[in-house]
Amino acid sequence: SMCDHPTAQKEHLKVHIQSKHSHEKPFKCSICDYSAVQKSNLKQHFQSKHSHEKPFKCSMCDYSTGYKCHLKLHSQSKHSHE
Repeated sequence: SMCDHPTAQKEHLKVHIQSKHSHEKPFKCSICDYSAVQKSNLKQHFQSKHSHEKPFKCSMCDYSTGYKCHLKLHSQSKHSHE
């Protein structure tokens, strides 16, 4: 066994092995050299980097981003004291 990562779903184990052990990234961007373990990560990359879509919008100011995690960081750093 490579590690003791627990998962109940075969697909989750496959993703874990690809990202943590084999470093295989089969989903390649057609515009730049970015590659991803999961198709959803490639889709998010494409939307934020190439289509300039920014679907995650701050409810307290005009900030928007392509990444949900960036919106969370923005909210914590800019609005947590308001």
